[in-house]
Amino acid sequence: MAIISYIRKIFGWFDRQEKQDKEIKDIKEEQTILTKGILACLKGLHEQGANGPVTEAITEIEAHLNKKAHGG
Repeated sequence: MAIISYIRKIFGWFDRQEKQDKEIKDIKEEQTILTKGILACLKGLHEQGANGPVTEAITEIEAHLNKKAHGG
């Protein structure tokens, strides 16, 4: 009986890990969408003449997205 209980715990652990991996993937996808939305808003502000922090934020976000896209 102890062996069966131990095996169930192992399978339970793997199931939780799989569920957590999916949740992390979903969160990362959502963050990417939100980041791209923020970037679009900042670019809209930049087109209307906003500079300074807007330009810096655009540069930083684009650098971050580029780094992530190339495995960084």
